Parts: sequence; C-alpha cells; structure tokens
Amino acid sequence: MFSKLKTLQIIDLSHNPLLSFSNYSIVDYTLPNLWDLHLSSCNISDFPDFIKSMESLRELDFSNNHIKGNIPIWLLEVGKDSLSSLNLSYNSLTSIRHLPWKNLQVLDLSYNFLQGPLPIPPLELISFQSQGII
Repeated sequence: MFSKLKTLQIIDLSHNPLLSFSNYSIVDYTLPNLWDLHLSSCNISDFPDFIKSMESLRELDFSNNHIKGNIPIWLLEVGKDSLSSLNLSYNSLTSIRHLPWKNLQVLDLSYNFLQGPLPIPPLELISFQSQGII
C-alpha cells in the first residue's frame, strides 16, 4: 500500500483492530524517511518485524494493544539515535532491560505488568502509572 511513498514521514493507523501484519503486510519493506509510526489500539499481539529497519523513527506508539512479555532486544536498536517518544502503555509487557535511545524525551510504560528493576534515563516526561512503584 505504501511502497511508492518513499518520502512518507508519518503513518498513523491507530484504532484499526483489523490491521494485520502478516508476511504480506501493508508495510513489509523499508520506509527510510519514516519519522513517526502510530499503531495504537490495533489489536497487535507482537511487535511487527518491519520496524526493524526504521532507523530514523522519532515517535513510536504501540499503546493499547495486546503485546505480552519482554520487550525484544531488536526493538532496542530501532531509532537508537533518533527516537524521542516511545509509548508502550496499556499492554502486558513484563520487563525492559535497558533504554539505549540517546534522544528519548517521553517514555510511557504505564498500565503494563513490569517487574524487577527499571532503567531510568534522563527524560522530560516518564509515566510508570499503575506499576505499584512508590
């Protein structure tokens, strides 16, 4: 669907519960200029593989989905030098090992099931609501 839009910078497909990220995904190739990807409330249960190649992302929103378990190690490489906002709230994530993003300003991990120590980088805004943290 987006294959000819090589200069596309922002995708917001939020609130599309029928969205599917199979091998024949709508986004199964590189979008080299993509800055913002919003996939909130899409009924996603795993982080889609196509974001592995998105090195220029500034904003990534997977809030209000059904993602469970640990944050995959490969996700920590996405937008490593550019990501400034990461919203993973309202999922079922259990841990995050470290936060390698150099320019991260906003991190929302609220309403997950995080356990163990949490890495706390210098941020402008951080939300750990409903984590039992005092």
